[in-house]
Amino acid sequence: MNTKKVPKAFRPINKRIYSRNRCFYCGNLLRSKNSKEHVFPKWLQEKFNLWDQTIHLLNGTTIQYSKLTVPCCHRCNTVHLSKLENRVKRYLFGEPISVARKHSGDILIWVLKILLGIIYAERLLPWQRSKPGGRRILPREMKDSLSMTHFFVQGLDLKIEFEAEGQIRIPGSVFIFNLKQLPDPAEHFTFRDDLNSLSVFMRLGNRGIIATADGGAVDFDVGGAVRRDGAVKLHPVQFSEIGAKIFYKASLFNRTAKYMTMYSNKTYRVMQMPLAGLSPRPVFDDWDHFAYAHFLALFMNVDVSRVTSADQSLVSTWLYDKDGNRTYIPIDTK
Repeated sequence: MNTKKVPKAFRPINKRIYSRNRCFYCGNLLRSKNSKEHVFPKWLQEKFNLWDQTIHLLNGTTIQYSKLTVPCCHRCNTVHLSKLENRVKRYLFGEPISVARKHSGDILIWVLKILLGIIYAERLLPWQRSKPGGRRILPREMKDSLSMTHFFVQGLDLKIEFEAEGQIRIPGSVFIFNLKQLPDPAEHFTFRDDLNSLSVFMRLGNRGIIATADGGAVDFDVGGAVRRDGAVKLHPVQFSEIGAKIFYKASLFNRTAKYMTMYSNKTYRVMQMPLAGLSPRPVFDDWDHFAYAHFLALFMNVDVSRVTSADQSLVSTWLYDKDGNRTYIPIDTK
């Protein structure tokens, strides 16, 4: 791309500076040192009572959701991000689930905005709290692989058209589910992420979201099967199983996406080159049941031996019975 012909707004994306003095979203210098944005929005923290709950960081420590913030300029906070939060809140909890699915582009930006906020915070936080001037939690080299993801999230402010495999679509895989809600409010919210595959799993009461910034690779490969599995209202344990499958599938993705970016008529047109390229090698590595079982055990919070057969050739499922019929799991209201 010839940056001389492109607005300045695009240039910081490829040379992103992680600083407490720059907006995590647009990259511009802040006018006030007190300009902050909660990584997990206030409305979400209020809805699921997250203020004093904690999230685990890469260094093994925890931080309260209410204290996980990133620098954010007034314009991004009160205009672009505020409008996004209002839309997503309405899509997820004020409209039928079909509306959220029709606006999966906004859902993807919202989820990735949270993920990139966590990454931004971990680039600023010290590995050891007792040594604030020491090395950061997130390695410096990690940021170089995030430039295009940062760019796509700019879709709130910039007009971006993304094309992959000959289709105009969103730059990722997003699946939105209708869930049965557990009776205990303390069990309504679950968040998991995988920075290696840029994947996010969120259980939000009676809604579930699984997304990955993969240019749509997972969706192209198994999207039909995922939507079939999620065509009915799922028990949270079934949703967790789907989450484990998608996270593992995303980990098998063995390509580095390449893009052609053009700018004309105030629009960025991003074409993702065919993922298969000229290689006969499949885009995803082979599925290994026992490796998948470790992902499933993590999502179920059990030892891997609890979800595999003795010879490790079979893995537990809560979605279908041995005859291929859907499994119905009621919610225990006791």
